[in-house]
Amino acid sequence: MAVEVGKGLDFKVLLLVDNAGGHTDDLSYDGMQIEFLPPNTTLLIQPMDQGIIRAFKVLYTCNTLQHLVEAMDSDQDFSLKDYWHKLDLIGHRRSQSGLNTR
Repeated sequence: MAVEVGKGLDFKVLLLVDNAGGHTDDLSYDGMQIEFLPPNTTLLIQPMDQGIIRAFKVLYTCNTLQHLVEAMDSDQDFSLKDYWHKLDLIGHRRSQSGLNTR
């Protein structure tokens, strides 16, 4: 086990990981305890999940569907497959939020 530099204390690490499908179940590192959260608990322990992310998801869904309808109305050769491929999510979200990173 590692010792904290200069203090002679054991260095302990607890890594909490949500249960997202991309995480592997066989994580193991020396000096680190890895615990997986039970399903559907991030909503309870992450304050952003309680409002900000939900509001963003609603805004995203409404705007995406609005642009989809506009694209269907303005283009007679409309293709849903082409629409999804051309959708610029980052640029669209930045312009909708008024944020500019440049």
